[in-house]
Amino acid sequence: MTRILLIEDNRDLAYGLRNNLEIEGYDVEVAHDGVAGLRMFSNVKPDLTILDIMLPQLDGFRVLKTLRQKYRHRQSRKHDEHHRNRDRQIDCPFKESIERILEGLFP
Repeated sequence: MTRILLIEDNRDLAYGLRNNLEIEGYDVEVAHDGVAGLRMFSNVKPDLTILDIMLPQLDGFRVLKTLRQKYRHRQSRKHDEHHRNRDRQIDCPFKESIERILEGLFP
């Protein structure tokens, strides 16, 4: 099952996103601040992380920067080369599910 880590401090929004993602068949873990999100990332090892920018304790930009620094060594040189040369378009297997969920939340 695909694991998603949702880092979102708005508990109502996190609840709605989690429920909708679980209905779509994803395993979702939620952290409500940046520090908890970093801790959970190490334990959960998610396939996808949905990260809010304005978070308490550690904002989303710092969370992302920390994750990139900490896990950079896991990426191979071939992986880096591939991503350096690819178009700005991002292929995401979750794109249709996420768009459908967001349309339902924000009609």
